[in-house]
Amino acid sequence: MDTQKDLPEYFQYQSVDREGLQKCLASRDSLLKKEPYFSTIIKTSKKNGLNPLLLFAIAGHEQAFVPRSHPEAKVIANNPFNVFQSWQIYNTDIQNATEVACRTIITLSKDRPVFMNPFIWLNGRYAEDPNWWRGVEALFNRLMETQNELIPPV
Repeated sequence: MDTQKDLPEYFQYQSVDREGLQKCLASRDSLLKKEPYFSTIIKTSKKNGLNPLLLFAIAGHEQAFVPRSHPEAKVIANNPFNVFQSWQIYNTDIQNATEVACRTIITLSKDRPVFMNPFIWLNGRYAEDPNWWRGVEALFNRLMETQNELIPPV
């Protein structure tokens, strides 16, 4: 699949201001700020041509960015995107879960009508909650605001 054709430009891979993103994650007490989670999400996103902020936004909505204070944080962080229904059902590692999430987003984005909001389009296939897209889109936009405008285009 040609991700350039099937994904809106803002869903396609772009460099992120790691420091700004980590500050945002730290403000949420997120385990995803730590390694191996942080780098794995970014590297896997790049490999698949996806904006890493989209994956962090999904994890933010699905698992409140995996707060370190949660008693199951280290287990939840293995699948913060709830691929294959949930982290309880499909508990793997962050590399595998990120790969599955990337492939899922890319596959589900295929044949999206150009006029259709991509968050709404994903919602109908990624999540059961009909308002999932609202939370993910809001978090994505908030994360985009954390980005340093001095990052040169790739």
